[in-house]
Amino acid sequence: MADFPKPEKKKRKPGPRPKAARYKSLTITLPPEDMEHLLEQVKQTRRTRSELLRRAWQGLPLTPLVKRGVLSVAFYRQLVRLVGGLEELVRTDEFGPVIQNQAQARLDQVQRFLTVLNEGDTQ
Repeated sequence: MADFPKPEKKKRKPGPRPKAARYKSLTITLPPEDMEHLLEQVKQTRRTRSELLRRAWQGLPLTPLVKRGVLSVAFYRQLVRLVGGLEELVRTDEFGPVIQNQAQARLDQVQRFLTVLNEGDTQ
């Protein structure tokens, strides 16, 4: 076998890596109590300050950082909607006490399941 010379690696220029052109930086000033609140949220959620501020700007929940797939998040949202529907059935007198009792039983089951899911996220 013939030995082929390896092509030379392209060398990067010195200095920081170039940033993506679509991102722009923003500097904000916060009062001390807001900064303390932000730092407390950083500890609780394990997200960066920038990420928390971006999520707040976009109106997204500032929940703890967990690794879930898109399907898991969709499933969780469906469970939350199910709880809302079951609570509505329990409050409504239109269907009678038998349906209300069945809805209450299912509601308790789903809420216990959600509690187990939430406990798994905090560990």
